[in-house]
Amino acid sequence: MRIRILLTVFIGLLLLIPWSAYTQPDQTTSYTFTKIGDGTFLDEPGDVSQAFLDLDSLTVQLTADTIKVSLGLAHIPDRLIFNQEALEIKTLNYEWSVTFDIDNSRSITDGDLFLSISHFKFRKELRASDILGITQKNLWIFEKGGNNAVNIGDLSHTHIKNNTILISVSKDLHASLEKIDESTNIHFRSIYKDGRQHYRDIYPNRE
Repeated sequence: MRIRILLTVFIGLLLLIPWSAYTQPDQTTSYTFTKIGDGTFLDEPGDVSQAFLDLDSLTVQLTADTIKVSLGLAHIPDRLIFNQEALEIKTLNYEWSVTFDIDNSRSITDGDLFLSISHFKFRKELRASDILGITQKNLWIFEKGGNNAVNIGDLSHTHIKNNTILISVSKDLHASLEKIDESTNIHFRSIYKDGRQHYRDIYPNRE
């Protein structure tokens, strides 16, 4: 009985640890890029059926110390359903992310960064929560030819205002953040998988 209790506690603790590395979950995404430039972008409305994925506007503001990203979505509901029954364990459920092409190669390579709000299914039980309630908020770095990503920091300054996700990242979080400027290429994507359907939005839609 004691062994069973200890094993149960151990498994429970594992489920509480944020996912720290994963193989890129959406290999069908064709990465297209646009330079940060003045940092303001408008996406085509209604190009994905799920309003909480549908990007309206993307803003990237660079200061001496921080990178501020605003993701304006068509609609952010009060609650989303997580861990759909048909979705396999350890599978990506939701993601909203911005990739920074650090070497401006116009492809995903080692050392490129992305910041994301994401949720992987670790429990079988359905859960209802707002976007920020049970999601991970992380900075990731690509490795192994861009096929894997490793969590290198938490995005602790993330909140929602109306239908916009606001993220502020200190450049102290990772040295490569200092390399990001107006000439850096970026890519946005949002993903929702329920085990039966796969929905996504990307920006830019084409180069």
